[in-house]
Amino acid sequence: MFFKNLYMKHYQGLELKMESEIASKKSMSPLLATILLIAFAVAIGALIINITINVKTTSCENIELSLKLVGDKTTFCYAEQEHKIKFVIENTGQQSIDGVSLRIIDANLNVLEKDLQGSMLKPGQVLYGSFPFEKKSKVSVEIIPFIVEGESKKVLCHESSIEVSDLKNC
Repeated sequence: MFFKNLYMKHYQGLELKMESEIASKKSMSPLLATILLIAFAVAIGALIINITINVKTTSCENIELSLKLVGDKTTFCYAEQEHKIKFVIENTGQQSIDGVSLRIIDANLNVLEKDLQGSMLKPGQVLYGSFPFEKKSKVSVEIIPFIVEGESKKVLCHESSIEVSDLKNC
């Protein structure tokens, strides 16, 4: 009887110990799952932020055009004998542009917008451009750089444009 009581005490103690170990393992599993879910959510969030930051840098932020000056003369004018708008611009930004678009508004508020062929500019490159146009009255001319995103999405960079409100003769 003595051994039986001793055996029962020992057996019951082991049983209690095993139950407490199992209970602690069960409580560890939800804690571990929660930590893994939080880590997964943080990783996905970081990935999304990284993708959106990369998309923003392909916009017009680093694009800048400027007129080149020859002495003190402007290089954006109308050549009356040739009936052409002439200009010399430089890409002073840090990003290449895929082309420039010319927008002309006359005194009657007629608008003509045309992309200039071969007007792709890398940073530091200069473009000597001309556009056939017959000036009959006062005109406003704007040179707008653009980039192409994806396969064919043209994005005009208006904040980097060059505008002359009253185009003078050369």
